[in-house]
Amino acid sequence: MWKKTLLAAALLTGLSGQAVAETTDGQTKELQSQLSSAQAEISKLQTALNEAAQSNADLKTELKAIKADHPDLEKAKQQSRHFEMIREQLEKLNIEAFNINRSPVPGLYEVSSSAGLIYSSPTATHLMFGTLYKSDDTSVINLSDQALAVIRKERMGEFEKDMIVYPAKEEKHVITVFTDTDCGYCRKLHREMQDYNDLGITVRYLAFPRGGEQSKTYRDMVSIWCAQDKQEAMDIAKSGKSVGSNTCENTVLAQYQLGGAFGVNGTPAIVLQDGSLQPGYVPAERLKMLLDSQKVQ
Repeated sequence: MWKKTLLAAALLTGLSGQAVAETTDGQTKELQSQLSSAQAEISKLQTALNEAAQSNADLKTELKAIKADHPDLEKAKQQSRHFEMIREQLEKLNIEAFNINRSPVPGLYEVSSSAGLIYSSPTATHLMFGTLYKSDDTSVINLSDQALAVIRKERMGEFEKDMIVYPAKEEKHVITVFTDTDCGYCRKLHREMQDYNDLGITVRYLAFPRGGEQSKTYRDMVSIWCAQDKQEAMDIAKSGKSVGSNTCENTVLAQYQLGGAFGVNGTPAIVLQDGSLQPGYVPAERLKMLLDSQKVQ
């Protein structure tokens, strides 16, 4: 037995066969000690490896159990990749994606964006700008407008502090009007402001200069939103008179872009309390009937 031990120790220390033959009893004990220490280290490493293997096996079992409990994890991961691809593709087109959801049509995503509502394939290789309808035996439903109604209600809150408000004393309804200082029907609605207020309708204005950022109307609306008395400046502009030039930090452009994202393409455009969009001028009495019917629903 001692010969085997001596030989193993010699191999560990790189001794030749001659060196083994010449070792003393003291050297033999030293070699035996080194061998014992090495065996102890090997044993520790083996134990650690076994524990790591067991831990790895436990992790695999736990992961398998999680996947079994949450079968939609892989679908969520895939959907996340789709969202990323859609955002990247729209960014290349200078379109900002605000929110992405599954659309009512399998295989298409519904994208709320700075360019309005967009329907996209999972990889954004195909994009559709337009209105999505659902038909049944008796009716046709505008699904796009339903989706936009939710978006309008959510996003309008970001601009409440920027609105020019004409409050009703006994408020029953609130409408938000995207307006232009030059359009005839916008001026007609403004002339009848008291009629709306008397019927309990509070009117809030957001800017929508139809000519865009480079137009005179845009500059006029900036002057209104930068005036010390915004209501007075709006009244002057709606009467066809010139408003004194004013500049300041303002959100007129952001309001205009918001209207575009909401599907506004003309003025006045009235956003009702449920988020639905009523394009064009609506007389006060008729508008109240419409608002009352929504409240009942």
